[in-house]
Amino acid sequence: MKIYLIDCDSYSRRELTRMIEGEELGEVAGVSAGWDDACRRIPGIRPDVILADLPLPELKVITCICRIKEALPAASIIMLSQAHDMETVQRAYKGGAELLLHKPVNMAEIRNTLRSMEMVKNMQWILKQARSGVMGTTDLGGEAGRSGEPGSAVSLSLSVRHLKEILQEIGILNEAGSKDIIRIVSHMIEQELEFGDITIRELCTRMKQNSKSVEQRIRRAASEGMYNLALRGLDDYADPVFNEFAGRLYSFEQMKKEMNYIRGKSEKHGNVRIRNFLGGLLDCCREM
Repeated sequence: MKIYLIDCDSYSRRELTRMIEGEELGEVAGVSAGWDDACRRIPGIRPDVILADLPLPELKVITCICRIKEALPAASIIMLSQAHDMETVQRAYKGGAELLLHKPVNMAEIRNTLRSMEMVKNMQWILKQARSGVMGTTDLGGEAGRSGEPGSAVSLSLSVRHLKEILQEIGILNEAGSKDIIRIVSHMIEQELEFGDITIRELCTRMKQNSKSVEQRIRRAASEGMYNLALRGLDDYADPVFNEFAGRLYSFEQMKKEMNYIRGKSEKHGNVRIRNFLGGLLDCCREM
Protein backbone atom coordinates (compact mmCIF):
# COMPACT_ATOMS: atom_id res chain seq x y z
CA MET A 1 0.00 0.00 0.00
CA LYS A 2 1.52 3.31 -1.13
CA ILE A 3 1.15 6.17 1.36
CA TYR A 4 1.78 9.88 0.77
CA LEU A 5 2.45 12.18 3.74
CA ILE A 6 1.61 15.89 3.93
CA ASP A 7 2.68 17.73 7.08
CA CYS A 8 4.46 21.03 7.62
CA ASP A 9 6.17 19.66 10.75
CA SER A 10 9.41 17.85 9.84
CA TYR A 11 9.43 15.92 13.13
CA SER A 12 5.92 14.57 12.46
CA ARG A 13 6.94 13.53 8.94
CA ARG A 14 9.97 11.63 10.26
CA GLU A 15 8.00 9.90 13.02
CA LEU A 16 5.19 8.87 10.68
CA THR A 17 7.67 7.57 8.10
CA ARG A 18 9.54 5.61 10.77
CA MET A 19 6.34 4.02 12.08
CA ILE A 20 4.86 3.19 8.65
CA GLU A 21 7.99 1.60 7.25
CA GLY A 22 9.26 0.13 10.51
CA GLU A 23 5.98 -1.69 11.19
CA GLU A 24 5.45 -2.54 7.52
CA LEU A 25 2.16 -0.65 7.30
CA GLY A 26 2.96 0.39 3.77
CA GLU A 27 5.47 2.21 1.58
CA VAL A 28 5.94 5.96 2.06
CA ALA A 29 5.86 6.86 -1.64
CA GLY A 30 6.20 10.61 -1.16
CA VAL A 31 6.38 13.41 1.39
CA SER A 32 5.43 17.09 1.17
CA ALA A 33 5.59 19.93 3.65
CA GLY A 34 2.70 21.76 1.98
CA TRP A 35 -0.39 21.17 -0.12
CA ASP A 36 0.77 23.06 -3.22
CA ASP A 37 3.73 20.71 -3.65
CA ALA A 38 1.55 17.69 -2.84
CA CYS A 39 -1.07 18.60 -5.46
CA ARG A 40 1.64 18.73 -8.13
CA ARG A 41 3.28 15.43 -7.18
CA ILE A 42 0.45 13.14 -6.05
CA PRO A 43 -1.19 12.48 -9.48
CA GLY A 44 2.11 11.12 -10.80
CA ILE A 45 2.82 8.96 -7.73
CA ARG A 46 -0.75 7.60 -7.47
CA PRO A 47 -0.76 6.66 -3.76
CA ASP A 48 -3.41 4.41 -2.22
CA VAL A 49 -3.65 6.50 0.95
CA ILE A 50 -2.89 10.16 1.64
CA LEU A 51 -2.22 10.98 5.30
CA ALA A 52 -2.34 14.74 5.63
CA ASP A 53 -2.45 17.61 8.06
CA LEU A 54 -5.44 19.95 7.73
CA PRO A 55 -4.12 23.38 8.73
CA LEU A 56 -6.27 26.35 9.62
CA PRO A 57 -7.63 28.15 7.65
CA GLU A 58 -8.52 25.10 5.58
CA LEU A 59 -10.43 26.44 2.52
CA LYS A 60 -7.42 26.23 0.16
CA VAL A 61 -6.72 22.70 1.36
CA ILE A 62 -10.32 21.61 0.65
CA THR A 63 -9.84 22.81 -2.93
CA CYS A 64 -6.66 20.71 -3.20
CA ILE A 65 -8.49 17.66 -1.82
CA CYS A 66 -11.16 18.05 -4.50
CA ARG A 67 -8.49 18.22 -7.22
CA ILE A 68 -6.74 15.12 -5.89
CA LYS A 69 -9.99 13.13 -5.72
CA GLU A 70 -10.83 14.14 -9.29
CA ALA A 71 -7.46 12.80 -10.45
CA LEU A 72 -7.40 9.76 -8.11
CA PRO A 73 -10.95 8.84 -7.07
CA ALA A 74 -9.80 5.53 -5.53
CA ALA A 75 -7.26 7.19 -3.20
CA SER A 76 -8.24 7.37 0.48
CA ILE A 77 -7.52 10.68 2.24
CA ILE A 78 -7.05 10.68 6.02
CA MET A 79 -6.99 14.14 7.57
CA LEU A 80 -5.34 15.13 10.87
CA SER A 81 -6.95 18.31 12.17
CA GLN A 82 -7.26 20.54 15.20
CA ALA A 83 -10.70 21.64 13.99
CA HIS A 84 -13.66 20.33 15.98
CA ASP A 85 -16.48 22.48 14.57
CA MET A 86 -19.04 20.56 12.49
CA GLU A 87 -18.80 22.99 9.55
CA THR A 88 -15.09 22.28 9.00
CA VAL A 89 -15.61 18.53 9.40
CA GLN A 90 -18.45 18.52 6.86
CA ARG A 91 -16.39 20.54 4.36
CA ALA A 92 -13.52 18.06 4.66
CA TYR A 93 -15.82 15.09 4.06
CA LYS A 94 -17.62 16.78 1.18
CA GLY A 95 -14.26 17.63 -0.37
CA GLY A 96 -13.38 13.93 -0.46
CA ALA A 97 -11.72 13.08 2.86
CA GLU A 98 -12.30 9.46 3.87
CA LEU A 99 -11.67 10.03 7.56
CA LEU A 100 -10.84 12.92 9.87
CA LEU A 101 -8.81 12.29 13.02
CA HIS A 102 -8.74 15.04 15.62
CA LYS A 103 -5.44 16.25 17.01
CA PRO A 104 -3.66 15.42 19.20
CA VAL A 105 -3.57 12.03 17.47
CA ASN A 106 -1.56 9.21 18.99
CA MET A 107 0.46 6.82 16.87
CA ALA A 108 -1.66 3.83 17.92
CA GLU A 109 -4.75 5.45 16.40
CA ILE A 110 -2.96 6.15 13.12
CA ARG A 111 -1.48 2.63 13.11
CA ASN A 112 -4.91 1.00 13.56
CA THR A 113 -6.45 3.22 10.90
CA LEU A 114 -3.76 2.37 8.33
CA ARG A 115 -4.07 -1.35 9.07
CA SER A 116 -7.82 -1.13 8.55
CA MET A 117 -7.27 0.78 5.31
CA GLU A 118 -4.91 -1.93 4.09
CA MET A 119 -7.48 -4.62 4.87
CA VAL A 120 -10.11 -2.71 2.91
CA LYS A 121 -7.78 -2.11 -0.06
CA ASN A 122 -6.82 -5.80 -0.14
CA MET A 123 -10.45 -6.88 -0.03
CA GLN A 124 -11.35 -4.45 -2.81
CA TRP A 125 -8.56 -5.94 -4.95
CA ILE A 126 -9.75 -9.49 -4.24
CA LEU A 127 -13.32 -8.60 -5.14
CA LYS A 128 -12.19 -6.88 -8.31
CA GLN A 129 -10.22 -9.97 -9.35
CA ALA A 130 -13.15 -12.22 -8.51
CA ARG A 131 -15.56 -10.13 -10.59
CA SER A 132 -13.19 -10.13 -13.54
CA GLY A 133 -12.98 -13.92 -13.40
CA VAL A 134 -9.24 -14.02 -12.70
CA MET A 135 -9.66 -15.97 -9.48
CA GLY A 136 -11.13 -19.45 -9.34
CA THR A 137 -14.10 -20.29 -7.15
CA THR A 138 -13.41 -21.48 -3.65
CA ASP A 139 -15.17 -24.52 -2.22
CA LEU A 140 -16.09 -23.33 1.25
CA GLY A 141 -17.84 -26.54 2.15
CA GLY A 142 -14.94 -28.95 1.46
CA GLU A 143 -15.65 -32.66 1.08
CA ALA A 144 -18.34 -32.51 3.74
CA GLY A 145 -20.12 -29.79 1.79
CA ARG A 146 -20.34 -32.00 -1.30
CA SER A 147 -21.54 -35.08 0.47
CA GLY A 148 -25.20 -34.10 0.50
CA GLU A 149 -25.54 -35.31 4.08
CA PRO A 150 -27.59 -32.91 6.21
CA GLY A 151 -25.72 -31.15 9.04
CA SER A 152 -26.10 -32.33 12.61
CA ALA A 153 -28.63 -30.71 14.94
CA VAL A 154 -25.81 -29.54 17.22
CA SER A 155 -23.84 -27.81 14.44
CA LEU A 156 -27.03 -26.23 13.09
CA SER A 157 -27.89 -24.90 16.55
CA LEU A 158 -24.41 -23.39 16.91
CA SER A 159 -24.65 -21.83 13.45
CA VAL A 160 -28.03 -20.26 14.23
CA ARG A 161 -26.65 -18.87 17.48
CA HIS A 162 -23.69 -17.37 15.61
CA LEU A 163 -26.05 -15.92 13.00
CA LYS A 164 -28.11 -14.22 15.71
CA GLU A 165 -24.91 -12.78 17.18
CA ILE A 166 -24.01 -11.28 13.79
CA LEU A 167 -27.49 -9.80 13.36
CA GLN A 168 -27.17 -8.34 16.85
CA GLU A 169 -23.76 -6.87 16.02
CA ILE A 170 -25.07 -5.06 12.94
CA GLY A 171 -28.16 -3.91 14.83
CA ILE A 172 -30.98 -5.76 13.05
CA LEU A 173 -31.81 -8.75 15.27
CA ASN A 174 -35.10 -7.10 16.28
CA GLU A 175 -36.08 -6.21 12.72
CA ALA A 176 -39.04 -8.10 11.24
CA GLY A 177 -36.86 -9.45 8.44
CA SER A 178 -34.41 -11.08 10.86
CA LYS A 179 -36.76 -14.05 11.32
CA ASP A 180 -36.84 -14.59 7.55
CA ILE A 181 -33.04 -14.30 7.40
CA ILE A 182 -32.60 -16.89 10.15
CA ARG A 183 -35.13 -19.22 8.55
CA ILE A 184 -33.50 -19.08 5.10
CA VAL A 185 -29.89 -19.33 6.26
CA SER A 186 -30.78 -22.20 8.62
CA HIS A 187 -32.43 -24.07 5.77
CA MET A 188 -29.37 -23.52 3.55
CA ILE A 189 -27.05 -24.87 6.25
CA GLU A 190 -29.26 -27.83 7.08
CA GLN A 191 -29.61 -28.89 3.44
CA GLU A 192 -26.04 -27.84 2.55
CA LEU A 193 -27.18 -25.62 -0.29
CA GLU A 194 -25.47 -22.72 -2.03
CA PHE A 195 -27.22 -19.67 -3.44
CA GLY A 196 -26.07 -20.75 -6.86
CA ASP A 197 -28.22 -23.87 -6.45
CA ILE A 198 -31.55 -22.24 -5.62
CA THR A 199 -33.38 -18.91 -5.86
CA ILE A 200 -34.93 -17.05 -2.95
CA ARG A 201 -38.33 -17.56 -4.55
CA GLU A 202 -37.78 -21.33 -4.63
CA LEU A 203 -36.67 -21.27 -1.00
CA CYS A 204 -39.81 -19.39 0.00
CA THR A 205 -41.96 -21.88 -1.92
CA ARG A 206 -40.33 -24.76 -0.03
CA MET A 207 -41.01 -23.02 3.27
CA LYS A 208 -44.54 -21.99 2.21
CA GLN A 209 -43.78 -18.27 2.46
CA ASN A 210 -44.79 -15.39 0.19
CA SER A 211 -41.54 -14.58 -1.64
CA LYS A 212 -42.38 -10.93 -2.33
CA SER A 213 -43.15 -10.18 1.32
CA VAL A 214 -40.08 -12.08 2.51
CA GLU A 215 -37.76 -10.22 0.13
CA GLN A 216 -39.22 -6.87 1.19
CA ARG A 217 -38.67 -7.63 4.88
CA ILE A 218 -35.12 -8.89 4.29
CA ARG A 219 -34.26 -5.87 2.13
CA ARG A 220 -35.47 -3.47 4.84
CA ALA A 221 -33.44 -5.30 7.49
CA ALA A 222 -30.32 -5.52 5.29
CA SER A 223 -30.61 -1.80 4.44
CA GLU A 224 -30.80 -0.96 8.14
CA GLY A 225 -27.71 -3.11 8.70
CA MET A 226 -25.84 -1.23 5.98
CA TYR A 227 -26.77 2.09 7.57
CA ASN A 228 -25.64 0.93 11.02
CA LEU A 229 -22.31 -0.35 9.70
CA ALA A 230 -21.73 2.86 7.72
CA LEU A 231 -22.25 4.88 10.91
CA ARG A 232 -19.73 2.72 12.74
CA GLY A 233 -17.22 3.13 9.92
CA LEU A 234 -17.60 6.91 9.88
CA ASP A 235 -17.20 7.09 13.64
CA ASP A 236 -14.14 4.82 13.67
CA TYR A 237 -12.65 3.35 10.49
CA ALA A 238 -10.87 0.77 12.66
CA ASP A 239 -14.14 -0.42 14.22
CA PRO A 240 -13.90 -4.25 14.36
CA VAL A 241 -17.58 -4.85 13.50
CA PHE A 242 -17.33 -2.54 10.47
CA ASN A 243 -14.16 -4.27 9.26
CA GLU A 244 -15.56 -7.75 9.85
CA PHE A 245 -18.90 -7.37 8.08
CA ALA A 246 -18.97 -4.31 5.79
CA GLY A 247 -17.13 -6.08 2.98
CA ARG A 248 -18.60 -9.52 3.59
CA LEU A 249 -22.28 -8.59 3.54
CA TYR A 250 -22.21 -5.59 1.19
CA SER A 251 -20.17 -4.35 -1.73
CA PHE A 252 -17.53 -1.75 -0.84
CA GLU A 253 -18.84 0.53 -3.58
CA GLN A 254 -22.35 0.55 -2.11
CA MET A 255 -21.08 0.84 1.48
CA LYS A 256 -19.10 3.91 0.45
CA LYS A 257 -22.23 5.30 -1.21
CA GLU A 258 -24.13 4.81 2.06
CA MET A 259 -21.38 6.58 3.98
CA ASN A 260 -21.52 9.44 1.49
CA TYR A 261 -25.29 9.64 2.01
CA ILE A 262 -24.78 10.00 5.76
CA ARG A 263 -22.13 12.66 5.15
CA GLY A 264 -24.54 14.57 2.92
CA LYS A 265 -22.46 13.95 -0.20
CA SER A 266 -25.04 11.73 -1.92
CA GLU A 267 -28.80 11.97 -2.27
CA LYS A 268 -29.22 8.19 -2.43
CA HIS A 269 -28.55 5.33 -0.03
CA GLY A 270 -26.29 2.44 -0.95
CA ASN A 271 -28.01 -0.46 -2.71
CA VAL A 272 -28.40 -3.87 -1.07
CA ARG A 273 -28.15 -7.13 -3.01
CA ILE A 274 -30.13 -9.67 -1.00
CA ARG A 275 -28.37 -12.74 -2.41
CA ASN A 276 -24.94 -11.30 -1.57
CA PHE A 277 -26.11 -10.30 1.90
CA LEU A 278 -27.56 -13.75 2.68
CA GLY A 279 -24.58 -15.45 1.04
CA GLY A 280 -22.19 -13.49 3.24
CA LEU A 281 -24.12 -14.50 6.36
CA LEU A 282 -24.12 -18.12 5.19
CA ASP A 283 -20.33 -18.06 4.73
CA CYS A 284 -19.84 -16.51 8.18
CA CYS A 285 -21.91 -19.27 9.78
CA ARG A 286 -20.08 -22.05 7.95
CA GLU A 287 -16.68 -20.69 8.89
CA MET A 288 -17.31 -20.68 12.64
